[in-house]
Amino acid sequence: ASAARAGPGLPRDFPLAPSVSACAPLVINHEVLCDWQGVDTRAVYDFYQAALPKAGYTLVGNNTFHSAPHASGQLSFKKGDVTGAILVLDNDLKIEVITPP
Repeated sequence: ASAARAGPGLPRDFPLAPSVSACAPLVINHEVLCDWQGVDTRAVYDFYQAALPKAGYTLVGNNTFHSAPHASGQLSFKKGDVTGAILVLDNDLKIEVITPP
């Protein structure tokens, strides 16, 4: 059911990790940015690695997670003309979604 919850500004079908609330996005032209602090970095990364393909998003590029020296990871995705990235660093989560004009 968490895959049905999307924050304002994010695509309607965009999955939202159970540990985060809907964001108050920063919208610049066709780019939506959402930030959260205090997340479980590995759990959020693993959630999006599984949830994005289930929601029809294709993972693209070199998606990696590193435990040291800091917990960090990146997932790049695409669905139709929509592209974006999930970035996690220490306990922060950033989602960037770019939609076509």
